Amino acid sequence: MPLFEENDITHFRFEFRYETINANNIAYVEIIDLNTTGVVIDPTSHTVTIAQIVVPEPSGTFTPAIKTSVTINNVIGVATISTGAILTVTDGGGDLGTPSSFSAPRTFRVTAADGKHQEWTVIVQDFING
Repeated sequence: MPLFEENDITHFRFEFRYETINANNIAYVEIIDLNTTGVVIDPTSHTVTIAQIVVPEPSGTFTPAIKTSVTINNVIGVATISTGAILTVTDGGGDLGTPSSFSAPRTFRVTAADGKHQEWTVIVQDFING
């Protein structure tokens, strides 16, 4: 079976996670998807540009107080990458899947199953919470 040689980011989104308590007084994690607009994935320049991240309005356990706590410095990036590839952080920032800052461009390396790698830059142009 041949090794996959693709090392692309094919989709990128953001979410925010917070702890809440259910009716049985048990803590659990809720996930709120953050709205992204103007997402452009450029396989030539190896960039992912997000025009805006917009925090949704409060609803249910996502209270106004929790909404206020969401910043560009504590969001979670989630990427879809090529089959068989792995993604690593190369800029010293937090790993995808953990709260991280996207206040400046972030650099990630996508390594294909055949070992070829490509650096990708993720740029957020605007963050709106309000």
